[in-house]
Amino acid sequence: MQSYYDNQNVLLIISNVLYFFMASFAMGIADLAFYNRVETEVKKTDKFLVWSILTTANLFDARNYKIPNELIILGYCAGLFLNVQNHQMMGVVFFIAKAIWPILLLFLLTDIGGLGAGDVKLFSVMATMVGAKEVVDTMIYSVMLAGIIAIYICVKEGHIVKRKLHFSLYITFAFFLLQFK
Repeated sequence: MQSYYDNQNVLLIISNVLYFFMASFAMGIADLAFYNRVETEVKKTDKFLVWSILTTANLFDARNYKIPNELIILGYCAGLFLNVQNHQMMGVVFFIAKAIWPILLLFLLTDIGGLGAGDVKLFSVMATMVGAKEVVDTMIYSVMLAGIIAIYICVKEGHIVKRKLHFSLYITFAFFLLQFK
């Protein structure tokens, strides 16, 4: 039996994603009316969707160190939609390939406990929407940012920190920083 908070989480995720889809659709229509450049607008929509999913994942990760699978599934649906929109039926094949490679690459880190499964799935969702280079860059930047913050905390507290980090925050921050590159 689901508790009130579980139902509230599902409703929050659904309402946020619906809002983001409506906003991105409206943004895309408005931009198409002014610029008439479809490829540029698809890239803007991709990044907007990734940003929206990362932000929502941060809210859940900060609250209970978990990224809900419902959010991951909605991200995969958005990624599948974008791939099919860009590549017709071959988009399904591209979607599967894009979704699998981050999981295979980061499986070892998850297995030894260095990275949470939700964070790996978040990278996988990102890969379905943006290019591999951007995902790899985000991986590198997020690990560097988390390392810098961990060293700062160790120096400040005077001992090695044994608590978990909200890695989705570093993923989001790295993705944000890469937008200005």
